[in-house]
Amino acid sequence: MAVNHADGTLIFSVVLYPVAAGIGAAQAGAGLWTVLFVPAGLAVGIGIVYVSRLLIYSIIGFGMKRGDAISQSWLRWMFSIPFFLLYLLLPVAIVCAGIMGVGTGSAWLAKRLF
Repeated sequence: MAVNHADGTLIFSVVLYPVAAGIGAAQAGAGLWTVLFVPAGLAVGIGIVYVSRLLIYSIIGFGMKRGDAISQSWLRWMFSIPFFLLYLLLPVAIVCAGIMGVGTGSAWLAKRLF
């Protein structure tokens, strides 16, 4: 089964969110309580992936609908290039920001709780 770039990047990143949560909590000194941060990181990661897919495909859908209305092929290409670049870069940027956010957030929470 083929997987496109956006789905592949986002869905396969789900395994990294619990790792980031665990590392952030462990470095903040949560000790054995780090085990509780791992499933929470997984839940947050699934939520980030779900919302990110909606965002990316709504942006791409907007560009495709507007691009179909352009009759000249060169103008259609020029209009489509920014949406293609967003399609390539936005999933990677969201994954990087999400992993850093989960790691930093779990470290912040662990410092406040423990």
